[in-house]
Amino acid sequence: MSPKKNLRKKAFTLVELLVVIVIIGILAGMAIPAVAGAITRAQMIQVLNNAKQFQLATFTVNLDFETAGLGSIWPKKGGGSGGADAPVTSTLEGYINELDLNRGDIQKMLSGPGVAITVSGEKGSLTVSGTPNIALKFYGVGDKPDDGQQVFISSYNVTAKEKSVDINADAVPFGDKGGILCRKSGSAESLTARVLKSTAIKETIPSNQAQDMGW
Repeated sequence: MSPKKNLRKKAFTLVELLVVIVIIGILAGMAIPAVAGAITRAQMIQVLNNAKQFQLATFTVNLDFETAGLGSIWPKKGGGSGGADAPVTSTLEGYINELDLNRGDIQKMLSGPGVAITVSGEKGSLTVSGTPNIALKFYGVGDKPDDGQQVFISSYNVTAKEKSVDINADAVPFGDKGGILCRKSGSAESLTARVLKSTAIKETIPSNQAQDMGW
């Protein structure tokens, strides 16, 4: 018989363990920003879809109001006009109560990452509460009836102004990570902060851009 070989269990040395830990740490450090970025992009797409639903609901109901001679449902600083039955869109509640959307849908559409909104009451007398703000910012595009390029909705951290875009890094959702822009025409984009601040985007904001409704 051949002599028995002296077999030893091979174990990691302390140095080898430290090297493995360092490598895992580096890989994790590279992966976490990518995962966080993917999550933020997915959240922006959801908020973007909510904005587009508001745009579509507003466009649809507005056709009915204008056909009946009751004025416009698009938000406007001056509120309703055209008679006692005309819509009042100078307040958030006045606006959402004219839409053909149920309470649960509106609550979901006004919410977002870091934003908890509650919509209470019955259709026609809905009220909105929550903190710190709604997820979307609305603009008085009813004062600019023929301009489809008007920014109608942005994420709350973004403010569209005449040929410019401001980003509030302390606002939710999204802070300085980026935001969304939805036009009155229905076109909409989710954009990084760098792109939002670019000249190319600023040039697409009308020179008579409607003011933020302040909701």
